[in-house]
Amino acid sequence: MPDFLETMAAASAERARALRQREPLPALRRRAQDTPPAPPLVLSPEGFDLVAEVKRRSPSAGALAPAAADPAGDAAARAAAYARAGAAAVSVLTEPAAFGGALEDLARAARALPGCPVLRKDFLVDEAQLFEARAAGAGGVLLVVRLLPGARLAALLEAAAEAALFVLLEAFDGDELERAAAAARRPGAPRVLLGVNARDLASLAVDPARFARLACALPGDLPVIAESGLATPDDAARAASLGYRGALVGSALMRAADPASRAAAMIRAGRDAAALPRPAKLFVKICGLTEEAAVEAAVRHGADAVGFVLAPSPRRVGLARARALAARVPPGVVRVAVFADAAPDELLAADAALAPDAIQADAGALAAVAGRLRARPLPVVRDGAALDAALDALLAGPAAGALARRAYALLDAARSGAGLAVDRARAAAAARRTPLVLAGGLAPDTVEATIRAVRPAGVDVSSGVESAPGLKDPARIAAFVAAARRAGIAPRTLEEKR
Repeated sequence: MPDFLETMAAASAERARALRQREPLPALRRRAQDTPPAPPLVLSPEGFDLVAEVKRRSPSAGALAPAAADPAGDAAARAAAYARAGAAAVSVLTEPAAFGGALEDLARAARALPGCPVLRKDFLVDEAQLFEARAAGAGGVLLVVRLLPGARLAALLEAAAEAALFVLLEAFDGDELERAAAAARRPGAPRVLLGVNARDLASLAVDPARFARLACALPGDLPVIAESGLATPDDAARAASLGYRGALVGSALMRAADPASRAAAMIRAGRDAAALPRPAKLFVKICGLTEEAAVEAAVRHGADAVGFVLAPSPRRVGLARARALAARVPPGVVRVAVFADAAPDELLAADAALAPDAIQADAGALAAVAGRLRARPLPVVRDGAALDAALDALLAGPAAGALARRAYALLDAARSGAGLAVDRARAAAAARRTPLVLAGGLAPDTVEATIRAVRPAGVDVSSGVESAPGLKDPARIAAFVAAARRAGIAPRTLEEKR
């Protein structure tokens, strides 16, 4: 059975065919060119903006906007209220079957907003639909990366640039976010906002933790908008604190008794949070967990990630056991499947069966499955004389784009899980080249000095917090996390690396 997104794409393609039959593409282009320019998208220097949405219904929530409050479904009045509240743009759903939308809703909103751009939100798959949007008064369009293979995405971005439309380019996972960012940086691309959608487009359930899981992958040079599941000022503040440049909010505003006040409150909260200093936080991972008590201790004492070993080791757990342990990990804590000397098929099988947030494996093994994993890669490089050459290969390979945008590589000792320490001087030199998680020989009594010497982006411990091989000691976990936080050294900035 096709999922929701596939169903919407098929219906959109059929609407696009009908559109081209009614009005050939050259005529649509001319009509778009003859339409007065839309207001430009202006983002606030205060660091957070709202794209407020007009939609009649939602497939997951049913009809929105109570009839008594909105008897005519007046898109123009609602859009004007959003603009008065300070929205940077107004999104209008035009998909007819699942959302009850219509292009005329967008046209009415655009006529009511002389100073605020209107975004066409739909499942657009054809250039004709972009010119149709511009002719109706749109200033921007939503494009869903997952619906658009490489050539299609390039063609639609080219059409958006020709039509003078900005694009909200929507992604659902880290790979799509990287692809969207790469497309946005190409010469000739239109203005692009990236979007991270927390909704599962198969089940329609919202996973708010997705915003936190992808926060480390947000590109620093492009604004990223959080989409789906944001309803309150606290939600806006949390998104801003994670580095999101704004939020797209629909259902919560459509249901609010006073949508303009709700929109204004979310904007204020987001901007207040964006104004707070956000010091870089050292990434702390506790690896080789085999028991529920160890998982709970790692989470309780503030670890950012937990690792489940699927390679030969005293800490090895099978997929079923890893899945059971991972189920005890709350949103916001990264779940890592850990491999050594793995075949590509093993990585793909674990990715499908366990659905981890990241997969840790030798860089060469991850390179062999680049682009096929849903989880983010955490490539491992080994300490030793060949470290520089290994980093050269890693930074020139498939992970280079992600590493440049502050994803991590993991530097381990020549042999994992044996308590061997890495050479601090080599590690410090490596940490100047790429964001680095440091493993190997760390323990509560050594981690603070090591962080100060190496200044990595993160630290990873396994045997150093054990009472016996494979058995984690909750007290040592607590001491390790506290010592790592005490070091108080932020990772080297990109400027320092130059």
